[in-house]
Amino acid sequence: MNWNTQLFLLITLIVVIYIIWQLFVFILFEIKKQIRIIDKYEQYLEAETSFKKSEEVLLSQVEGVFGAEVSQHLKAGTIWENMPTYLLEIALGDPKKVEKTELFYTCVYGPYKDIFQEEYYLKVNVDKKAVKNWRKCVSEEIQIENKEINQLNAAL
Repeated sequence: MNWNTQLFLLITLIVVIYIIWQLFVFILFEIKKQIRIIDKYEQYLEAETSFKKSEEVLLSQVEGVFGAEVSQHLKAGTIWENMPTYLLEIALGDPKKVEKTELFYTCVYGPYKDIFQEEYYLKVNVDKKAVKNWRKCVSEEIQIENKEINQLNAAL
């Protein structure tokens, strides 16, 4: 074997070792990434389980104070006129947006889908203590109102 062949074999060996090393490092990083993903997913599941347990505890407390019927309505997400605002939060959660007027607050919830799979939002008017009224509106109405509010704010 002449020195050119030996040099070629040495360079080829170094390149193969480098490629194997890079492959090893890549696989190691992928394994670590998958382990982090699995850990985050497990944390998510634990948080979701904890949330469901706290929701069940809250609903059982509501049932103790207001009765089983009110608790079932809240669990189903039902709202009614003169419903206290703290029960509204239990039934629908935090609003997507809150608009304040002189007379009341308008809380926007959603988006939801109806039986025809059409998206809509729920606008609930509340004073400081209770639900006054609500209406269903499609997303375009929300966007138009946002645009009008932004234009009014810009004019001021």
